[in-house]
Amino acid sequence: MRVKEDLEQKLRSKVKTEFNDFLNYITQKDSKEVINFSYQLVIKELILYMFEDNIETFKTRELKTFLNYDNLLDRFYEDWKIRDGTLEQDLMESLSYSIEELIEASEKKKKVHER
Repeated sequence: MRVKEDLEQKLRSKVKTEFNDFLNYITQKDSKEVINFSYQLVIKELILYMFEDNIETFKTRELKTFLNYDNLLDRFYEDWKIRDGTLEQDLMESLSYSIEELIEASEKKKKVHER
């Protein structure tokens, strides 16, 4: 099983390096360009974290495939952009929930002041 663990470690390192290279690239840009990259930065960072948290679930064959693919983080990001929607949906659900809670809290506060 040591082979799989070695592959996992190599992949962690590869993805972190790709992320750090991207980070170095954007930090050399002017502030307006950095702002344009902010969405990509956040999503790539989330992909990195999710990847690290779930790396043990990948099979040896998948790990080898990932290791042989250049710019893996870019690929995952571009694929995610095509399928984007869940982040917006999750955010909308969260906002709706927050709005309901704020309305309930406001109504409770109003009732207390009316007494």
